[in-house]
Amino acid sequence: LPGGNEPNAPISNAGLSNLTLEAGEGTALIPSGCYRCDFTNLHFANTMRLIGAQGQRHTRFKGITGNFRWRGIEVVMYARDVLIEDVDAQLHDQVDDVRPAIRFGEYARNNIVRNVRLRLGDGYKDRGKIRFHESANNRLENVELIVAERDGRSEYMYKPRGAQRADPRAVPEGTVIQNVRICVEGNPQACEPLG
Repeated sequence: LPGGNEPNAPISNAGLSNLTLEAGEGTALIPSGCYRCDFTNLHFANTMRLIGAQGQRHTRFKGITGNFRWRGIEVVMYARDVLIEDVDAQLHDQVDDVRPAIRFGEYARNNIVRNVRLRLGDGYKDRGKIRFHESANNRLENVELIVAERDGRSEYMYKPRGAQRADPRAVPEGTVIQNVRICVEGNPQACEPLG
């Protein structure tokens, strides 16, 4: 999204709705730095990254569907007060370098991710599912991650600032995790709380 006539001017009160976007080998949408923007009812036919909330404030993503190939939901770079809700998507291909399905990092604060269903298939076997880096006071609510099979790996990983390694099953200060489950594809009874 353009920022006006000035290259570094912030984007505000903008957005997209009711569109299908296809990025091929790239990322369909990274509205970096958007303030009070609104992205609703978007379908990504093919994109490397599903939602990249980078440096945004008071921005909403609602009704997002489609296929992603590399990263799922990422809230980073000082993103604040971002709401991501009603997401239903899947990992399109099995790739060697998939990243965490959901990640909060780079000082993300006071963001909410809720009502999310991600089908990860076997692309996430033996990989972490949710990762936190240098973030705090974020919320995950009503999230379902569907995998081909349980792999026994810790689903949460937290790497605080200055730490050499991430801590499994740890979460940052003020982080709320409510009704977050991991399920096995084709077996709706095989759902367990994460963590």
